[in-house]
Amino acid sequence: MSFRIAWRYFFAKEKRNFIHILTMLSMLGVCVGTAAMLVVLSVFNGMQMLTIKLHAAHNPALKVSSANSKTFKAEPALKNVIKQTEGVLHITEAIEDNALVRFNETNLAVRMKGVEDNYDKQYNLKPHLLRGELTLNDPKNGLYYAILGAGVMLNLNAPLAEPAYPLIFWYPKRGTKQTLDPSKAFRQSSIIPIGVVSVEQQFDMNTVLVPLDFVRELTQYEPDAVTQLELALAEQIEPDKVKKILQEKLGKKFVVETAIEQQESVLRAFRIERLFAYIALAFVMVVASFNIFFSLSMLVIEKKRDIAMLSAMGSPAKTIKQIFWWESFLVGSFGVFLGYLLGFGLVYAQQEYGWVSMGVASAVQEAYPVEMKFIDFIYVGLTVLTITTLAGVLPAQKAGRLAESRYSQL
Repeated sequence: MSFRIAWRYFFAKEKRNFIHILTMLSMLGVCVGTAAMLVVLSVFNGMQMLTIKLHAAHNPALKVSSANSKTFKAEPALKNVIKQTEGVLHITEAIEDNALVRFNETNLAVRMKGVEDNYDKQYNLKPHLLRGELTLNDPKNGLYYAILGAGVMLNLNAPLAEPAYPLIFWYPKRGTKQTLDPSKAFRQSSIIPIGVVSVEQQFDMNTVLVPLDFVRELTQYEPDAVTQLELALAEQIEPDKVKKILQEKLGKKFVVETAIEQQESVLRAFRIERLFAYIALAFVMVVASFNIFFSLSMLVIEKKRDIAMLSAMGSPAKTIKQIFWWESFLVGSFGVFLGYLLGFGLVYAQQEYGWVSMGVASAVQEAYPVEMKFIDFIYVGLTVLTITTLAGVLPAQKAGRLAESRYSQL
């Protein structure tokens, strides 16, 4: 009965007073707040999706590394175990390490990544090539080439494919005591830059791709030493499934990571930012729910006579409390429903037409990426309904106390 009374009052045509207008404004505030939460969460989802997509251009589907040391031996027996795993197509030996690059008078600390010649089967760098070529070796002339991230190229300002202007890599010698003479403390090796790629900020500002043999010569690692084995998988193969099989085969001495796990630090930052944005918007909804509290409090004062009549007719205080509680629930429910429609429409329009751009001419994507997830609708709906429903608790208790006292102003 309490719900029917609240429903009839909510849709009553004859009530067009200030309290009704305030109630409708409260519902509008809930609608806008719900839509804002959905849009913000969809933007974070889109940015996370774009980050995963960009990192996939230079991260392998699976990476095998040592659990206890920086390097390990890529022995044939180990590689055979990996190759025999269903879904694995290619294995690329790789060494990642820090190094100092010098060109003219410019020094730059970079992340040097040495890879085998089949690296193109691991990474999709062709769409990201800005200048030059994607080659690392010239067997005829015995030359090594380097592919630079766009930020590295910008800082060094080195010409491409000019043997007379190579980059000089410096790497600390092993077992060397401290000395002020760089020639004794560091090994040096030169290489010719031949290509520039732009993938994502972290890669662009730090990474240089070079041949694996070049890195082994510079670092004096053993001929079969690697920091990781990078695996390319067949299409329609789930990386998590292959990872589980490989981890069981290789044991605790090795760590197998999927492409998403390789960028876990970046994705964790997105999740933290998304959480704080969600909490901030939830607090905004708490402020917006004050309108519901005030409108219901004023409604209780206006309906003292009706409350007294219902009490005199035998309605318990509990029923009268529920009438006002249901009123707040209806305001929140219709506000959430309208917010769903508005938020869905805005996100869908952005997906289809890209009306809101990134605002940066060199951005990897012109329009802001967005992605709707059904779970977001559930979280937002529950959060908003909880806040708006709680806003009606105190007015409902006040109405119950009036019913218990049976006072009215007739």
